[in-house]
Amino acid sequence: MTHHYTQFGIIEQPQQNSSHNIVPFDPYNWENFFFGLLDRNDAEALLKGTEVGTFLMRESTSEQGYSLSVKETNDRVNHYLIKREQQEDGKQRFVISNNVVFVDIPSLLSHYKLRKLDSTPLIFPLGRPSIEKVIGRFKFEGERISDLPFDRGEILEVLSKPEERWWMASNCLGNTGLIPANYVKIYEEGDEISLQNLSSKSSGSTGKRYSANSVESNNNVNEQQQSNKLTTNSWVRVIADRCPSIYDVAALSIRQGQLLWVQELLSNGMCKGANEDGKAGLFPITYVEPVGVTPEAAMPAIDHSSTQFLS
Repeated sequence: MTHHYTQFGIIEQPQQNSSHNIVPFDPYNWENFFFGLLDRNDAEALLKGTEVGTFLMRESTSEQGYSLSVKETNDRVNHYLIKREQQEDGKQRFVISNNVVFVDIPSLLSHYKLRKLDSTPLIFPLGRPSIEKVIGRFKFEGERISDLPFDRGEILEVLSKPEERWWMASNCLGNTGLIPANYVKIYEEGDEISLQNLSSKSSGSTGKRYSANSVESNNNVNEQQQSNKLTTNSWVRVIADRCPSIYDVAALSIRQGQLLWVQELLSNGMCKGANEDGKAGLFPITYVEPVGVTPEAAMPAIDHSSTQFLS
């Protein structure tokens, strides 16, 4: 029997049913218990049979923001809307149902880890079930805050596949992030020993995000070749849809045929630019082609409030 400490004193923390995937409560790693698009009925079904204080995060199905689903009593689950609001200075704030304002999600979770929402504080984060287990074929150092670095031979749990080439995964420490799909393989018993016995020459990967598409030579058009075709302060046309992970806040969602304005070509294979509505963000060089400047398509009025993550 372990204990959970709150301002209400020490709460005995009973052992959860082994079928429930309870993960460490780290407010700064809340992706571990974020289920994405999930309606309240499915959330209640997942929380059925769990201990009071068990909770999960999900996208709100009614308004822009999130929902916090909490097992308040043995027979009741409450759902708290967390509105995501844009302020005049471009920064976001989060307002929970009772109109308490927080600067970010970790602050909100930390607050209610020590205080009751209704009948209970937040105690047990319900983790997302993994899709499959994979093992690293190459070392991946990561380049963005949303990436999950891993070593060759390290075993990871895949939580979701928001993109064909980039998956959301967690390691044995409970850390989550995006991994390049072609840096890993489906795990089979004994794989870690086989990888350790291979020559070190076979693992000569740089592990950088921009090289993930070049591990297999037939994956895509070489980024350097494509970069040479593009120029800054010009229009490009999107050649393939791309809906980035919700955790990559700097990325721009793009659709085939859309026009984008290129501000800067980055060394990691990404472009910094904006769409015709002025929304700024990052997008891969290999997803666009040059179209030149047209009289009816002048430089867009860029919304600088959307560039706060593009440093």
